[in-house]
Amino acid sequence: MKVRKQAMFNSHKCYVVDTKPAMIQNTPQYQRLLNRVMASSMHHAKLEEVYQNLANGGPAQEKRLYLPEFSVPLRKNLFGLYLINVSVNDIEKSFLLDTGAQVSAITEKCAKECGCESNQGVMQIESFAGSAKELSAAVVKKLRVGALELVNQPMVLSSLQDISPTLFGISLTGIEGILGWDILSQLDFEIDDANRTFNVIQYQGEVSSCNMISGMFPTLVVLNGKKEYALAGFDSGAKTSWISEHIIDDDKIKKVDDGEAIVLGVHGLETTHLSLVNEVRFKFHQSNLVFENIITGRTNIFKDLEFDAVFGNEIIRKRKIRFINSQNFAQII
Repeated sequence: MKVRKQAMFNSHKCYVVDTKPAMIQNTPQYQRLLNRVMASSMHHAKLEEVYQNLANGGPAQEKRLYLPEFSVPLRKNLFGLYLINVSVNDIEKSFLLDTGAQVSAITEKCAKECGCESNQGVMQIESFAGSAKELSAAVVKKLRVGALELVNQPMVLSSLQDISPTLFGISLTGIEGILGWDILSQLDFEIDDANRTFNVIQYQGEVSSCNMISGMFPTLVVLNGKKEYALAGFDSGAKTSWISEHIIDDDKIKKVDDGEAIVLGVHGLETTHLSLVNEVRFKFHQSNLVFENIITGRTNIFKDLEFDAVFGNEIIRKRKIRFINSQNFAQII
């Protein structure tokens, strides 16, 4: 989600300060949070079943990792989003690196250029503003990112207008597809903003505590300003962070403005109502996150589960975020 800033949103700031790690303890409050997530059937949908639905009975997907560790250059577009080169049936294309996309996507134009055929698979996708659209699917015979090769990879088939604003039919973002969480969640990896690289890693050590809950969206267990456990997502396909209105119940958290904003999501540009909040604080492992003049927005990523906040890629500016999916752990470095 990219907010086209209007006057009321221009004062937003994000600060990240290193501190002592917060260890996630198996307390009754943590169990309540975990039960809240576990009750979401959509969050815990099995990836194999999602792929079977998209592939519509086609050949099974296969993952081949030719090197245990490798790096691929990243670049940022005009909207502050990460682009990565991906080989689609041996043709190089520019994809958005988007942890917030539950399922990877390819534009109809890119699919046609690369010889990908659509099938009868479908998936319903909801945007930041809450509008839903049913999209068809395609299967890519060979999708390659660095030393990772995915054979018979099911992907959502999107029009160019659904994932990028256009001018005379030309993408203004340079996005021809989306590398989403369905693929990224199978890896231990880093998004390194300082060096502009995407790194697949082989993590050898043991993590200090598990602060992620595995599922169809990167789900982080964090501490809020009252030092209570809270649920946050991380969306690298969004520059700016946002919070749920339901957490505005603290005397220190106040609305300072309301208004309309134009947002860019999976269905193109949409207008939605947003509020502005004075300040919100979270602790994510060893990082204190401070957001000034942060917007509210839709955080029920799944209809049966609402997050307290979704962090945009602003939290890793000149830093990197590491996801050890094999051990349910993440941290900012």
